[in-house]
Amino acid sequence: MAAAGAWPRLPEGPTLRLGATGPEVAVLRRQLSLLGDMPERDNAGANDFDAGLDTAVRRFQRRNGLNADGAVGARTRAALNVTPQEHAPTIALNLERLRWFERPAAGRYVIINTAGFELTAIRDGKVAAAMPVIIGTTKRRTPLFRDQITAVTFMPTWTVPPKIAREEILPKVRRDPDYLAKQNMKVYSGWDSNACEVNPLDVDWKSLQAGALAHRFVQQPGPSNALGRVRFTLHNEFGIFLHDTPAKKLFGQEVRAYSHGCVRVGDAAALAAFVFNGDPEWPPAAIAAAMDGDETKTVELREPVPVEMTYLTAWVDESGTVQFRADVYGRDPALRRALSRTGGI
Repeated sequence: MAAAGAWPRLPEGPTLRLGATGPEVAVLRRQLSLLGDMPERDNAGANDFDAGLDTAVRRFQRRNGLNADGAVGARTRAALNVTPQEHAPTIALNLERLRWFERPAAGRYVIINTAGFELTAIRDGKVAAAMPVIIGTTKRRTPLFRDQITAVTFMPTWTVPPKIAREEILPKVRRDPDYLAKQNMKVYSGWDSNACEVNPLDVDWKSLQAGALAHRFVQQPGPSNALGRVRFTLHNEFGIFLHDTPAKKLFGQEVRAYSHGCVRVGDAAALAAFVFNGDPEWPPAAIAAAMDGDETKTVELREPVPVEMTYLTAWVDESGTVQFRADVYGRDPALRRALSRTGGI
């Protein structure tokens, strides 16, 4: 496609959607036909945005990680105007990334594509579950690593990491003395095992410097807990794990980079069912009951589940469809430079 010549460019303008008409619609049709999202036989009324074109736009949006609403606004326009000459090296970069995978020949494993904001659970080479995820912000990036899920904790507590305590919790407590109570958080005098619980109203938070903060904040189980109703234990050097979340609305966003680095999963019950793998003690009904209970309970898995944390901005899905995603962390240029030094690209 890159060798075929100049790419038709969709000019800036108002959002195009079903019912629109004009020469820019003809450009849109041409782009989607070249990309394979629209069959050539559907190109009869070239200037009219009809139902067939709406279907093609939605298909293109889905495989580019955009909201599949059929409306060609700024983000969809930008994706359509990426040329084959630009896509080709992106595909090459991701072919290199695919070489790094260590997929088991059989059994179960989980792949989290942070660039695609998606978790895929694989059983014996087939997709058993797939769900959206929320990853770290561009300032608190989710790292890439291999690990294993070894345990599931229902109704977990959340011990606030020191950095978050200093930079986020302390300023909020200074502004609102009742903040900790509203967030169902207990305060302890320190981080050692014999630290005692303290009354937050007895602490002069305003005069306490962030660098001198020795207190430990622990959010109790409940609907507002930052980890939601389930935590999936990993054992990596970064302190990253998978967990549920009470902020479900964020899963509807195109770009889901909101966390402090840990991965929030869109369907914690489905992931729990996958990792328990038909354990008779943990059928779906028992998982649901534990998620709705008021007891913190940690269950060690009979067999750990491998996890691969990846970053793919291009790949081919199970149906053979080419998928592209935005380089949310800006990692493609660094890999391109590294490969160019070895003659790879």
